[in-house]
Amino acid sequence: MNKKKEKHKQKSSDHILKGTLDITRSGIGYVVIADGSGDILVRPGNFNTALHGDTVRVKITRENFGNGKREGKITEVISRRQTEFVGTLQLSTNFAFFIADTDKPMPDLYIPLENINDAKNKDKVVVHLLKRDQDDKKPVGEVVSIIKHRMRMMLQ
Repeated sequence: MNKKKEKHKQKSSDHILKGTLDITRSGIGYVVIADGSGDILVRPGNFNTALHGDTVRVKITRENFGNGKREGKITEVISRRQTEFVGTLQLSTNFAFFIADTDKPMPDLYIPLENINDAKNKDKVVVHLLKRDQDDKKPVGEVVSIIKHRMRMMLQ
């Protein structure tokens, strides 16, 4: 293979770097590397359990030496930037979901009924993230405070 083709070939690397995940409004992520060596593109399926702002380790999976662009997969969440979120509770018969008020894409949190702490459907609440495991379909949380009860119409 000649050097010109080698230069533009996308390669995999065992190189693992540390940085901060920045998720765009469109849902694509970039791990910003602390040493300033450039960002690494991370597609949503490769976030592992990371959320916007988390400090993570990312493995380079593709690298284009011609233009310097890299793509990777998050292998570990080192620390969470945020574990409490403001949003709206959606109550069902056997469980609830929490929808965060954020402009950054974030998975809905599953809230078991024993963790709603007297909140009602459509209340504005603060939820604490209890666990976010790779094997879980949804992260699990609990309501820690009610900011505002939904206005209930009293007209009869």
